[in-house]
Amino acid sequence: MSTNQNLQTILRESLRAYEQARAAHLRSQQTADAEFTRATADLTTAEQAERARLEAAHRARRAVAAGEQERLGDLAAAVTSLEEAARTALAQAGLAHIAGAPVAVADPPAKARRGDAEVTELFVRAQTSYVALREAILRLAQAQVATGQWDAARQTLKPLLAEKEGALYDVANEVWCECQYQQGVDELNQRKDEAAFGTFKALLKRIDSFKDAEQLRQRAFLGTLNLVRIPPGEFSFDGKNVNLSEFRISYAPVSFAQFKAFMSATGYSASPGGAGNGPVNSVSHDDAVQFCAWAGVKLPTEQQWVKAVCTQNHDGRRWVDVGGVEWEWTADPHESGGYAIRKYNSGSSGGGCSSRDWSLSNLRYSDFGFRVVAP
Repeated sequence: MSTNQNLQTILRESLRAYEQARAAHLRSQQTADAEFTRATADLTTAEQAERARLEAAHRARRAVAAGEQERLGDLAAAVTSLEEAARTALAQAGLAHIAGAPVAVADPPAKARRGDAEVTELFVRAQTSYVALREAILRLAQAQVATGQWDAARQTLKPLLAEKEGALYDVANEVWCECQYQQGVDELNQRKDEAAFGTFKALLKRIDSFKDAEQLRQRAFLGTLNLVRIPPGEFSFDGKNVNLSEFRISYAPVSFAQFKAFMSATGYSASPGGAGNGPVNSVSHDDAVQFCAWAGVKLPTEQQWVKAVCTQNHDGRRWVDVGGVEWEWTADPHESGGYAIRKYNSGSSGGGCSSRDWSLSNLRYSDFGFRVVAP
């Protein structure tokens, strides 16, 4: 075979091999495209299913909200209708002078006592209407509390709370206290610590008349401590880098009023110094531990105290108020005995920000106070 024929044969075989490789490549590409199309179609179907699920859940939530709103509207309408009926009945019974306010009438008018059946009937209708009115007002307030309408619920409860001898006063007061407490919890969860502080203070002013006063007092008292959040992270502690988790610490040392509230609630015997909302002093480590056990908090560790007092927030200010008592108790035992105490060195920063000393747990000095922490 000539050289030319050999070259032609090699060329034909090379072309054939190329065509075969090209066909195989096309088949592989087509297969990949088909698989991609199928996968995309499946993904789209899954997305559509998820979208449908979310839309159904959204519709369900909207339906619940609409139902609650309709329920509130029905209750409000019932209150209005009953109020009008009660006022009319009172006026017809010769009691127009009290028709402007929902009050209890203990005795029928003189005309009814003389045997006027019609007036007696009207009087009974007036009393019955007002009983139903009060119950409707209470249901409306409870529905408002359930939907987080704190201000509206408190306004609704006003006529019931004005009747201190009324049959529903205790229940209305309980609803009011729970409403106030839940609002404070919401504010704490939203990190509106100052607002929560005011909400809980208002609650504690009237909590003594609440049937579960002591239990709710302990839950609510935490809000009055005005806790601020200290973020997690590393800081310098006595020349070493330390990493702490997030915690909450009282913005100021525990006040004289707060410590006196603890003593009144528990009967604890002590002779604290201070006045009003100023820091309490002359308290021992034992006193502070007993206060913390009642309030559901703890004394800060030395590391927590130093981070709160000696580091700065994003605005370049300290996290807490450093004024007040000179020395503050901590939870940490001191190597020399007793417990470690810390004080802020005014005008200092870094390692010189605080001083450290110790004292026996039962000693009370006029420059000793404490602040508290919570998770």
